[in-house]
This record gives sequence, structure tokens and C-alpha cells, in this order.
Amino acid sequence: MKLFQFLFLTLSLIVVICNSVFSQKKITYKGDYTQVLKQPDGSEIQKLMGNVEFVDNSTTMYCDSAYFFSNHDIDAYGEIRIVPQDGKTTLTGKLMHYTASDHVAEINQNVMLVDDKSTLTTESLFYDLKSSIANYPTKAVMVNGTDNIVSDEGSYNRNNKIAYFRNNVVVTNPQYIIHTDSMNYSTKIKTVYFLSPTHIKVNDSDSIYCERGWYNTISGISSFRQNAWLKSKEKIIKSDTLYYEKFTGIGKAYSHTRIIDTTQNITICGNYALLNRANQSAIITQKALMIQVDKSKDSLFMHSDTIRYGFKVECNDSLHSGPDTFKYVKSYYHVRFFRSDLQGKCDSMYYSFKDSTLDLIRDPTLWAEGNQMRAGNIKLFVHNQLLDRMEMTASSFVIQRDDSIRFNQIKGKNMTGYFRNNSIHKMIVKGNGQTIYFLRDGKKLSAAKKTESSDIIMYFKKTETGKMTLDKLTYINAVEGTVHPPLKLSGPDLQLKDFKWLDDIRPKSKMDVFIWK
Repeated sequence: MKLFQFLFLTLSLIVVICNSVFSQKKITYKGDYTQVLKQPDGSEIQKLMGNVEFVDNSTTMYCDSAYFFSNHDIDAYGEIRIVPQDGKTTLTGKLMHYTASDHVAEINQNVMLVDDKSTLTTESLFYDLKSSIANYPTKAVMVNGTDNIVSDEGSYNRNNKIAYFRNNVVVTNPQYIIHTDSMNYSTKIKTVYFLSPTHIKVNDSDSIYCERGWYNTISGISSFRQNAWLKSKEKIIKSDTLYYEKFTGIGKAYSHTRIIDTTQNITICGNYALLNRANQSAIITQKALMIQVDKSKDSLFMHSDTIRYGFKVECNDSLHSGPDTFKYVKSYYHVRFFRSDLQGKCDSMYYSFKDSTLDLIRDPTLWAEGNQMRAGNIKLFVHNQLLDRMEMTASSFVIQRDDSIRFNQIKGKNMTGYFRNNSIHKMIVKGNGQTIYFLRDGKKLSAAKKTESSDIIMYFKKTETGKMTLDKLTYINAVEGTVHPPLKLSGPDLQLKDFKWLDDIRPKSKMDVFIWK
């Protein structure tokens, strides 16, 4: 304990002695003409004129004329110039008051601070010779290369080459304009640090917002944080953190990321996104979710392990036109989606904005208003943001629950379904058509019909509860069927081959899309 107290006292003494030595060093001076002015209190003032020079602790101060007071304060006039020992910094102005006890020079009128390649101009500035920090309380402009920075007040540290700008800060560069209220700028590593709400206008259509972040003007690398967003002509990207490399065009978004396509009413969310400006694409993972609002104002919620969104270029066969460019969304692995009138699952999904088609790939299943639809491949066609038709290929199967143990079933090689106002109203079976259909007299079961036909046309109608139910079947070519008494069919006879009722894995809410079954 005694050793600790001794060391503390020794260090304190050293600091006091160092400060004392700094303050007690005499200021040397010279000039072409010197005059001693006697004051009423008996003190003397040195009046110096012509090539006046003061030296305080290796810092030299030049002026045209000055008054040097007995307490070593200085009032200087004319061409003021302050040059530290290393000679790499120059501070100029028209008027100066130097307080010797604090080693602070107050410079006014046409003030200019030049340090390396940075130039700061203002009308009033305080420069601390000990700390090498300049503070300005008036509007100033700093020019560093192609960066022009304006602020109402701020400071500059000559040692670490960092400028701090406050109030109405505007950074102008040929490639961007920044508006903020608080910002640091390192002239040494050419990096801007955003400390308050900041707007960056890149061009007529692109802009950036953040409340914290940084941007290196040499490497073109930036990081925007806290409510960060980027807006372009057709797209908005929001995230907790946006990272971007200007020269590679690669960006990354971390946590609560949202990509909003304003032209397609699509929002893609996730906790991580990899952005590529060259092909205008984004790969979203970690709870990836796509939300689309269609013309009916209903919302589709789709989740998968990964969502890829961007532009695709296809070569045009025409000799007189360039390649086609269109948007697309690709979702892969554990795809599930929900809308009030349509739900589904598959391994992968591809949506092309070129022809408004939605491909469900590998073991797809759809549920639409009480109907379950399965096939080797399912393709949905959209027109004016509403479902138009559906193509099911390879082992197509449609099932509709009749009661707790009975199901209306239609099976065939390929099927095409047609929609009205997003509700299915007709379906055509092509090849190897098979059906099991239960007939009712009101609510009472009257018969069971089991039929085979090469082609079948099905018609649906909307019930009082709003569900679409099978209304009529039309068989085409080679019809073979049997009508059974209502209770005749039982057990395996109630189901066609490959029958699977999968309602337990159907997404029943938008949150269910995150649960893979």
C-alpha cells in the first residue's frame, strides 16, 4: 500500500513539474522596431512592428505588429502566421490574441489552417499550442482532396489528424453529398465517421440514411448502422447494419434486413443478405421470408432456407435488339408459403417476372380453398397480380375432403387449372384420369362413384362458407365407372393409389411457414 501511494505521488509530482516547466518557459520575441510603453500602474508593454516574431515552446508566431504584455499575453495584427516546430502546419489570420497561461491563440478574420493536404477556412478559431487542437465556433469549410466539408462549428486535432464537425454539416464530393449534424473525419486515412442521423445522396435516384457508421473515401468501403437504409429507383434496402464495397460492388446486410421492391409490391426479409451491384442480385438467408401483396390486397408469405432475388439477362435472338433483362425470385430448400386462399410447400421455387410464372420444384403440394393438389411439378401463371392458371405435370392428384373418412379424388397424368379472382373454377385432366366422387342429396350421402377416363373436366363452385367445392365432372373418351351404394366403398376402396392427405403439414398461418413438416 505504501509503495502504491509513493508511486502515485511521484507520478503526480512529475505531471505538475512538466506543466510548470511548460508554463514557465519564457516567450522570446523580436521585431524591426520595438517600443516600451509605460502603463499607469507601472507595468510595461512592448510594442513591436515590422517582421514581428514570437517563439513559445517551439511554436513560432509571426505578424506585422503586436503588443507584448508583462504577463506574456500577445495582441497581434496584420498577416498572422503560426507555425509549429515540424513546419507541416500553418495557421494564418488577421487578428490574434494569445493567452500565455493557457497557451491558446485566438485568431480572427480570414482564418486558414493548412495541415498536410487539408485546408480549413473560417472567421474565428482557437488553437491550443499544447494539445495541437484547433476549435472554431463559426462556420468553416475544410477541403481535403475532392471532399469539401462545411459545418457551423467544430475542431481539428493536428496530432491524430481527426476533424470533428458539428451542426449543419454538409460534405460535397463529385460522387455524393452528405447532410448530418455530427461527424468525424480522419484526414490521415480519409475516413468519415457518422455520429448522428445522416443522409447521403449518391445521385438523382440513390440515397442512404444511417445514424452511425463510417465511409473510407479511398477504399470506397462503408458501414452504415442504426436504422440504416438505402433507396434506389425501384428498391429500398433496410438493415441494422449495411456494409458495402464500392469498387467490387459487393455489399452485406446484417440483422433485421428488408429488401423492398416498390414496383412489384415485394418485401424480402432475413437476418443476412449478400448484395451484388453488378448483376443487381441479393441472396437472403437466416429466417428468409418473402411477402408479396397482390391486386386483391391479400398477402403471400413465403419462407425457405435461402432466397435469391435479382435481375436475369437472356440473349435475344433478334439481330436488332439487345438481351432481355427481367427480375426473378428463387427460393430453395424447405419452401413453405401461406396466403388466406392458397398454401403450399416444395423443395425449391422459381418466380419469373418476365412471364409471371411460378415454378414449384420437387415434391410440390398446394392447398387452395379446401383442395389439396400434388404433382411431380406444378407451375402457376399470374396475370395482373392475380392467379390465372395452373399446370400440374407427372402424377397429378387433387383431393377434397367430403367428410371425416371420405375424400373426393381426381388423379391423372397432367392437369391444367383455371382461376377467377384467385379462386379455382375449372380443371382439365389429360391422360389416365381416375376419380372417386361421393354424391349427396343435400347433406345426406346418396352414392359413391368410381370412374376412369382418359380426360376429365372438373368444375368448382363457391359454397355459402366461401370455400370452392367440386360441382360437376365431365368425362371424355373411354369412360369406365361404377356407382356404388353410399356405404359400399370402405377401407382401401375409398382411396386411389398414391393417396396422401397432408392437411397436418399445411401452413395454417403466416407463422407456420417457418415450421418444416
